[in-house]
Amino acid sequence: MPLRTRIFILVTIVVLIVLGVSLLLIVKFGKKPAVSVPVSNQSTNFNQGNVVIPGTPATVIPQNLVVKPSDSAAVTENTVRQLAKIFVERFNTYSSDDIYQNIRDVQVMVTDEYWKKIGAPLSRTVTPPPVFVALTTKVMAITSSEVQASSATVLLKAQKISTNGALTSISNADYNVSLVKSGSNWLIANQTESK
Repeated sequence: MPLRTRIFILVTIVVLIVLGVSLLLIVKFGKKPAVSVPVSNQSTNFNQGNVVIPGTPATVIPQNLVVKPSDSAAVTENTVRQLAKIFVERFNTYSSDDIYQNIRDVQVMVTDEYWKKIGAPLSRTVTPPPVFVALTTKVMAITSSEVQASSATVLLKAQKISTNGALTSISNADYNVSLVKSGSNWLIANQTESK
């Protein structure tokens, strides 16, 4: 029997053994027995009407459960915080493969005055760099927000991953995003970054 044939048969046998053992382990340990909850014969003096036993799905909604409706201030604050987060991540994420796309992505999110400032590079012709350049910004936390009737400020902490050719570096930055209310919409009026 040639050497190639013997090696092929040996490798096939090893693969079949590994697959057989894996299948056996999956079948044997795949079905876990249900955990039974110990039953106590002692009586207790407190109301157990709303007690949920871990591991069992809740099937009955307690009658005394009150769901508090969202007030408009909480909805507005959440809207402002999410808008600031989306803006920081989109505007501060770019690559040399798609030059200025990050600026185009946020055009509908900013005031006309701020657009004049950040949209200025779109009128210039740009030659792509010889190596791949990119920056990815990911908001890690929204540290605070202050919402007034027609303005808001949101502070965010973000991680920045910068790529320049084969080199990659990671840094952190804090962003202060100012928003203004225009009609019923909130728009970004400014962003400042501190490292």
